[in-house]
Amino acid sequence: DVLYHSGVDEMRALAEMRRVLKPGGVLVMNLPAFACLRGTHDDAVCGDKRYRACQVRLLLEGHSLRTEMIHYWNAWLFLPLLLWRRLGHFLAAQPDVESDLMLPPKWLNRLLVCGGKIDAWLCRTFRLPLGSSVFAVAIKEAATSGGQGT
Repeated sequence: DVLYHSGVDEMRALAEMRRVLKPGGVLVMNLPAFACLRGTHDDAVCGDKRYRACQVRLLLEGHSLRTEMIHYWNAWLFLPLLLWRRLGHFLAAQPDVESDLMLPPKWLNRLLVCGGKIDAWLCRTFRLPLGSSVFAVAIKEAATSGGQGT
């Protein structure tokens, strides 16, 4: 989620991530998706940007990182979250800087974990076109020798 925060220059951050990866190294990213899901939580944690999978792919390719996997996840939360955030914008007299996320009771959290596991499998398998997050895995290509001795 590093790229998401205000004050982070995503180009410099990705360049540094690529620099420190060994050839063949793996970069795993999870980023908030879709600007329409922006809410008070984003403001509370200084979240600046939300991404679409195509944007993440372009960012990775622009830094010579080969995308191995990219997909949305938390698709099952997309519509409830969208409605919650729209309702929050509608009802709020002035923007609140507190997060609109909360820790649910243990029984509900267990249920949500089960739903999340099913969702992760469905999103990875069927590449659903929406979700509250973008998950990406990229590889730094091994350097090719340009005919020089090792």
